[in-house]
Order: sequence, then structure tokens, then C-alpha cells
Amino acid sequence: MGFDRKLLAIFIFPILACTLLITLTSIPNSLSIEWLDVTVTTDKPSYTYRSLVTIYGKLWLSGNPRSGVVGVEVVNPNNQTLITRSVPAGTPTLSNIVEIVEVIPCDQYGNPKYTFKKGNFAHVKVKIKSNDLLSSRHVIITVVAYDNDSTPILPNVKYLETDILPNGTIEYKPDFFLYSWISTGTAKFYACVFSDWPRNGGLPYTLEQSVQFTITSTSSLSTSALTFNREIEPKTESNMYSLNFRLPPDEESGAPFGNYTVYVSADSQGYTGKNAASFIREYQIIGDTKFDHKIDVLDVVMVTSKYGLKSGESGWNPEVDVKPSGKIDISDVVVVTQKYGQNY
Repeated sequence: MGFDRKLLAIFIFPILACTLLITLTSIPNSLSIEWLDVTVTTDKPSYTYRSLVTIYGKLWLSGNPRSGVVGVEVVNPNNQTLITRSVPAGTPTLSNIVEIVEVIPCDQYGNPKYTFKKGNFAHVKVKIKSNDLLSSRHVIITVVAYDNDSTPILPNVKYLETDILPNGTIEYKPDFFLYSWISTGTAKFYACVFSDWPRNGGLPYTLEQSVQFTITSTSSLSTSALTFNREIEPKTESNMYSLNFRLPPDEESGAPFGNYTVYVSADSQGYTGKNAASFIREYQIIGDTKFDHKIDVLDVVMVTSKYGLKSGESGWNPEVDVKPSGKIDISDVVVVTQKYGQNY
């Protein structure tokens, strides 16, 4: 019997090995391992008072360009989420298992309203719907508001974290106080819905929805609705995404010096990926408009050359509004002249 076992092994083992090899080589390519890579970077490594930050990147699936939806979360040094966005890379195919069905500026009672005065609250009504007929879904609804300079109106996003029932709907109505430094003119609300925060690897369920509203310094009201805008803009490359925002002033708005982290999470028809990058908000004495670590006649000229301008007017530059108020006046001149001659 011992001889028979050896003889059996000699003939059977090669046959099994050949069978396994044929099986492995015949597996279709569709079952091969693929991964989604999302890149993220900023246009500069560091930024100064109220400067514009641009975030961009690309999606790749196993080295090939890929369209998808990219969730973005920017976290400041105080661990506050400054902004969230969910933007397209290329032209994504959306599952819309959870979708945003309504974004409307409104009054405190939910009635449509499109014009708000500084010093008051602006409200927005966001409605989401689940198209999952079987299971509940965990959702985080986030809303940020940008003024006419693309500056976030609040130092952190407004959000609602909850579960949505199968085929259910949820309505969320946050408010935003309009500080005196905020620029007048056309502003925007951006609403997103995520499975979790991007910093935790949460994914956007769908593209963000945005809507315009108007900020004024008077009590005049708008009588007509502004255009609803899904913010899908053509890209130069099929797998590229980009967005920008301006750093808020330090007063009342939470843009501290230090390291900011940009978290991104992406979805492309079931393939997912995540990444992170960082940038620095440079230490700066407010009034150093040239950011050359000294306050001299150039800074005085920079401010006085804009004297009298108000936000929304031609030539307006929020980076010169060193005493943030939405206008360049004697208060801004005083900030610079009181620090004249300082070096740091």
C-alpha cells in the first residue's frame, strides 16, 4: 500500500498543479484588484491674512483617469471644520442613493427669502431624500455659506448628524449670523451630505447643491429668486477637481495661525479612496499688508489707496480691510499707523 500511495502522488500532484494554474490564469480581468487614488494639494504651502486658498487634485483608477465625486473637509488648528464641499472630478455618474432635493434661502419660519441684512441672521432650508428602500443610512448634512469674496461666513460648518429611514426625507434649517466684516453682494450656501466626516473616511453621497442669496447693508428686499446652481463646472481634464475659499479674518471668525489639514474622500461607482494635505496660516502682524515682516510706508500706501471703498465695489480688496468692517476707513489707517516701524 505504501508503494501505491507514492505512485498515486507522482501522478495526481502534477495534475492538480496544472488544474490550479489553468484556473488562476482564466480569471477574468474584471476580478483583478483595482484601487482609486485621489490626490490633493494647495496652490501654495502657506497663506496670509484673508488670502485665497485653492485646493485641487485628480482621481485615478489603477493609473487611469477617472471621474467621481470628491468630498473635502478643511480643519483649522483649533480642530474646527472650517468648510466642507463635495465637488465633481470630471463628469461623475451619480448613484444618488441619498440625494439633496432642495436648498432654499428662507426666513426663520422656512418661507423663501433671498436678501438678508448684515447684523441679522440668514437662514437656509435643506432637504435630503433616501432612495434606499431597504436600509437606514447614517448621514451628516453640512452647510457652509460664502460671502461675495468667497469667505466662509462662520468659523465652522453647520451640520446635522442623524440616520435617515428607508425612502425617508430629512429637513435641516440652520442659521448664519452676518457679521459686520462680511462683504455685501451675491453670496452662496453650499449643502453636502456625507456618510461620515471625510477626516474619518466618510464619503459624499452625491454632489453638493448650492444656491445664491444677497447680503446688503440696508433693509431693501429682493422680490425675485436667484438662480439655483449645482456648481458643475467644466474641467480642463476629465479627472480633475478644484475649489477655493478665502481665509476669514481673525476677529469673530476663527482663522488662527498654524497648520490646517485638508481631508479628501472620493467615490467613483463603488471604488473609494482618501488622502490628506496641509497648509500653514502664517504668523503675521495685522497691518503688514505686504507680508514682508515689517510695517512701513508701503503698508500705509496700500491701505490709503483703497480708502473709502466698500465691499462689493470695484477695486475692493478684503486683504486690506485690516480692521474688518466691510469698508476701508480711518479705522484701517489707524491699525497700520499705530504699528508703523514695527519689525517681526
